[in-house]
Amino acid sequence: MKPEKHAKAFGNDVKAFMDGVSATSGVLGRSDNQPCKDDSECGGMQCGIRDAALFEPEPQCSVEKHGVTFNVLDIKGLISQVYNGASVGTVFTGARYDGDDDSRAVDSFGRFTDAARRDLGPGDFHIAFSNIMGKHGKSFVIDTSADAPVWNQPVRSYNVKTVEYYSPEEAASKYFGGRSYPFNDKAKNVAYVATDIAWIFERDAAAPYVPNRVDEATHYVLELDDNDQIIGGEWLGDSRAEHPDFLWFPTSKAASDTVTTFGLANSDVQELLKLSVACGATPDPTAPPTPTPSPTPKPSSTPELSPASGSSSGSAASGSTSSGSALSGNDTSGSATSGSSNNNHPQSTSL
Repeated sequence: MKPEKHAKAFGNDVKAFMDGVSATSGVLGRSDNQPCKDDSECGGMQCGIRDAALFEPEPQCSVEKHGVTFNVLDIKGLISQVYNGASVGTVFTGARYDGDDDSRAVDSFGRFTDAARRDLGPGDFHIAFSNIMGKHGKSFVIDTSADAPVWNQPVRSYNVKTVEYYSPEEAASKYFGGRSYPFNDKAKNVAYVATDIAWIFERDAAAPYVPNRVDEATHYVLELDDNDQIIGGEWLGDSRAEHPDFLWFPTSKAASDTVTTFGLANSDVQELLKLSVACGATPDPTAPPTPTPSPTPKPSSTPELSPASGSSSGSAASGSTSSGSALSGNDTSGSATSGSSNNNHPQSTSL
């Protein structure tokens, strides 16, 4: 984004506007910092970008305002700046790990001894995507890496590929090398689950669509009660170290009357965005999604986990999304914290 473009097009003082952007999210605001030596020392504006990706439609083409041309990346940058300065409520679950990435301290089962590095737990993870995305067709944001650097990315889709049921004793023998299940004595059944999760990452190409999707396979067991409701779980194999660190989502769009501290008005940015969206041949992102039928569960006295897939129904400023199906037999909710803040999301430490 080139802030001088917006200042010229909307009649702002160019130098004052550029200095305001820099003081908020650029070099003037970090003049006392030392140059980054690696990714772990770098900071970014990921929260504003991710909020915008979940709520705003995808810019489609360059537009002109008062003789100034704004390309797709310019518009995305302006949207992100608006959300970075907006007061937006959030829902958050999981604890950020901010420890030593070189630590390999694990217990006898290969789990990290630091609880913050073990979470987000697979129980909360499975409940979140199957309800938020599978049932409600909405997206959310994950820190894609369980180590200290934060890589906030909007989730595009999931695919539950495998569900296998075991007794606690069978699961203990198969996955943990023991006779009795060692983690949760309230578990009456244990389900092995393989799920692929896909998220969107940022690209620097000024085009309406650029391939920008990452897929990750996760493997875990879910601990189930007498009614096959999820009460916990454990990561397996490589997923012990490679799983989301935390999960969050904004509860609303930036208010239409939002104005950032350096004078960027959401109404001005929405004017550019509306023009850019109108020139594309994409469907209206606010149109209701077409439901995809859920897998039909087998007759059972209790709900049953089933392989299923889903994706978000809204559009993202970083990529396209579509509607998806609910996960059969899962109607539970996970723990989360919520609140309203001025972009009070987990601190991003990497671009």
